Amino acid sequence: MNENFNIAKNFFEIGENLFSEKKYEEAEKNFNLSLKFLPHRSSTLINLGLCKIKLKKYNECLNIINQLDDQKNSSFDYKNLKSLYYGETLQFNKAIKIIDEMLQDKNLSNFDLSNLLNYQGIAYSKLKNYKKALALQNESIKMNELNYDAQCNVGFNNLALGNFKDGWKKYEFRLKRNKLKFSKYPKSIDDIRDKKILIRSEQGLGDIIQFSRFIPKLYDYTKFINVIVPRALNNFFKYKDIKFISSDFYKHEDYDYEIYIGSLAFLLNQYKNFDNDQSVVNPEIFNYKKDKNNSSYDIGLAWSGNPKFRYDTMRSLQLNNLDELISIKNKNFKFYCLQKDIRECDQEYFKKSELIYLGNLDFYHLAKKIINFNLVISSDTSILHLAASLNVKTFGLISYIPDWRWGLEGNKSNWYKTLKLFRQSDNQDWKEVIQDVRKDIKSEL
Repeated sequence: MNENFNIAKNFFEIGENLFSEKKYEEAEKNFNLSLKFLPHRSSTLINLGLCKIKLKKYNECLNIINQLDDQKNSSFDYKNLKSLYYGETLQFNKAIKIIDEMLQDKNLSNFDLSNLLNYQGIAYSKLKNYKKALALQNESIKMNELNYDAQCNVGFNNLALGNFKDGWKKYEFRLKRNKLKFSKYPKSIDDIRDKKILIRSEQGLGDIIQFSRFIPKLYDYTKFINVIVPRALNNFFKYKDIKFISSDFYKHEDYDYEIYIGSLAFLLNQYKNFDNDQSVVNPEIFNYKKDKNNSSYDIGLAWSGNPKFRYDTMRSLQLNNLDELISIKNKNFKFYCLQKDIRECDQEYFKKSELIYLGNLDFYHLAKKIINFNLVISSDTSILHLAASLNVKTFGLISYIPDWRWGLEGNKSNWYKTLKLFRQSDNQDWKEVIQDVRKDIKSEL
């Protein structure tokens, strides 16, 4: 028995260390090995459940929760696992209820209390109760100012409400939350005058395109500006003598200041006007625009984003959700797939469809195709930003709980003039959205 305990303990501790290093698959293996020697140990089951959540194996996590229920486990750690499971599977009211139970514990440290209030605030924001969310997350920060996730969430919620001044300020806490290096940040925008500046990218392709509109405003302060861009965006940007480079050409000592692209709005005090008039999109792309004849009506489609995104299930569709569009009886219609990856659940429909695949192109070459499209329809992915940044007519399929950048209501965007937003109603069903898109398309034919 003691030998089994020691072996189980060893695998458990290895699993804990791997989990802290965000090596969730390896941690999962070690927790499973631990359970072979102590099959019903609740602490191991709870940690294994946390791995399942990180790996988005929600059904397997639910099986663990049911097993712990059978053991009549009522520990704080178990309730924490349960609340996280409910939050990740979009059962926000259940998550709130569990956290309410946890908050009754009078022995909570300020650290734990801060985390619980923040998590409950996240759940309320996903129910569109931003007032309650902000109250909880501000209280969370009072308990622990070093809770950078709570600080960030206050920023996100303010941005969603259109309170950009407060929002951008709190949004800066993402640098600390994500452990990004920012020792060479300027204290104010005037500090960069006539200095050597590097703009770094720390987010997705869509975020880079969105925030790139602020780069020309830096030109009023300095002419020495380099911007690091990922390979997928090679040649997509061009503006005066600003250099868009890969990280291979970056040397820390060559620059006076380094700024992450998502911080530009805050540093430049951009609170109202987010127009894209000074675009840094490569003008060569627009040279490929042709006079459109009536032989075809070309529509680009993107329906799912990165599955690793925390709330991807809220923003992404299955391809068969678009059947009402793809099946429009019009011989002039041509539909194009603009996204790179086709998920397993979409493979069968995709093979049967007549979608023309363009997902293998980088954004520069894809943009040269899109510039001649009649319409692009996209869920909240980088393709949405790509098409709208080209001033192509774009329809955005937006979930009931939208990302902060799309605001909470209306069909217009603060960021792109040619983008029209189609929002889910509170039933969170895509069917009504697609029907509205179909009506809009047919009304113009």
